[in-house]
Order: sequence, then C-alpha cells, then structure tokens
Amino acid sequence: MSNKKQLEMKCFNATQDFINGKLGLKSRKYLRLLLPNEVQVVQSERPDFILADEKETYLLEHFMVDFCYDGQKNNQSESRRAGREINDIFTKFHDPTIGTIKDSDIDEAVSVIESEVNKITNITQKFDYEKYVQAFRRVFFEHYKRVSEYRKNPEVKDENIKVGFLIEFHCDTSLLNAIYNGSIVYLKGARKPFPMTADILNMFKDARDLDFIIISQFDEGVATEARYVTAFEPRNIKRSLELQRISVYDSVYYLDVTKNIKLNVAADHGLR
Repeated sequence: MSNKKQLEMKCFNATQDFINGKLGLKSRKYLRLLLPNEVQVVQSERPDFILADEKETYLLEHFMVDFCYDGQKNNQSESRRAGREINDIFTKFHDPTIGTIKDSDIDEAVSVIESEVNKITNITQKFDYEKYVQAFRRVFFEHYKRVSEYRKNPEVKDENIKVGFLIEFHCDTSLLNAIYNGSIVYLKGARKPFPMTADILNMFKDARDLDFIIISQFDEGVATEARYVTAFEPRNIKRSLELQRISVYDSVYYLDVTKNIKLNVAADHGLR
C-alpha cells in the first residue's frame, strides 16, 4: 500500500472511531444515516473509497485542507510541511540499533525538536481568514469538478449510489475567536471544533451534486486521532445544522499571542 493510501485509510479509520466512540448520540445517528458503519471498504482511485452495504454503494473522495497556508506564492499546507519536517527529524536522529537517540546527539535533537514544536505551536500567527477561505475553495472545487467522473468508476456496478467527500481538516483552535453578526464571540478551550463560517457553508450549499460532506478535524502538525467530526448535506443544509447544533459565524481570527515551549528531557534520555 502506498503512503498516500495509508494516510487516506488512517483518516477514514480515525473518522469512524470518533463517530462510534466520541460523538453524541443524536449526531452519531445523523452521520450514520449518511454513511453507515457496517460497510465493505475498498480503496480505489477517483474516488478514493468505494463503500458498500446491502442497500447502497457510497463513493467517498478524501482530500486534505489546512487552516493555514504559507501565502499565495507557495500555497503550501503548514500541516504537510510540519509533518515532513518532523519525519525528517526522526530520520536524522533516531538510531535503529538502540531504538532511540544516541547520548551524543541528544542536545542537538532537543534543540531541533523544540524549534519545530514552537513553529507548529505558533502557526496561528500566520492565519489569514481570507486566504483560508480562498485555499479551501480552491481545493474543494478541484475535487468537486470530478464528481461525474467518480460516478463512472468502472468498479461500481450498483445503481444506488451516493457520492460524498471526506475532508481531512488540520487546525489549531487555541486562542481562536469568532465574529457573529459583527460581534466578537470568545471561544474557550483548545479542544473545541473549528467554527463553521458562512463562506465555507455557502461552498457546501453550491455543491448540490454531492450527497454528503464529512469534515474530520485533526490537530495541526502531526495528526493522531480525530478530534471532531461533522457532516453536511448540500441539498439539505438546514437539517445538517439543526441536528448537529452547528452555529455559523461570519469569520474567525486568532489572538496575537506567541507561545514558547521548552522541552525537559529525563536523565535517561527517554526521547523516542
């Protein structure tokens, strides 16, 4: 299995785990109406997943969106950049013969890792709401224009087909506030979901050739488990918002605070 396919499956499994174990009952029932739990899963190309149960076939296209890109010139996801750099650090300092970092390399490794952690932690200082919307729109409609192509996948024989997106969304919600009807809304807690805004919701409303859209949120940087999952029906947005109690904001912004993290490494150098 290619690295790309491994990452797609990782996102899919993390999304299913969150829906099954951490989502509230009402929201879980709604998501399972759109995407049943007991499905046969086949990885494919265009779309990335072909899911089937006894009644229908679900064509699911996965792609990633980042809350912060490094500008219009490079238009590069900060999460992808961070993931590559963390992997490079591991490759450079990890000694497979001892399963950890050599004592002689520990000081340099701590310094490099500390720098990278602070870089990830302070990505929010690069956030620009308009650029976020532009990047989201570009990636979203690049995939949306292929919906008819997904439906023609030769591996699909079923006539009862639903087509959806699985959007892997990387974000940081610490120090995040929103604007609602022109007033500031102070969002407390780093584990809150990234707020839905009217600009993004309107994209979904316009994507009426899709049956559903699932957004699976992950922490910025090195993603492990999903931290929140929501779903939307482009042809019935009102139902999506009501059943999941989703508020729609005008825009979002971050407080201008720079964080500085210092690593404390135990004497036995238990940094792995």
